[in-house]
Amino acid sequence: VNDVEQFQLTIEKLKKMIHEKQKQSDESVTKHRVNNLNI
Repeated sequence: VNDVEQFQLTIEKLKKMIHEKQKQSDESVTKHRVNNLNI
């Protein structure tokens, strides 16, 4: 594996991680909104 391939793999991993975190925070925001509606 050369440096460029390694770099691209790392970028892909980071993108996936960021995407997962984004999904989690979106879900928690949605839950929060639903909770507010229940008041």
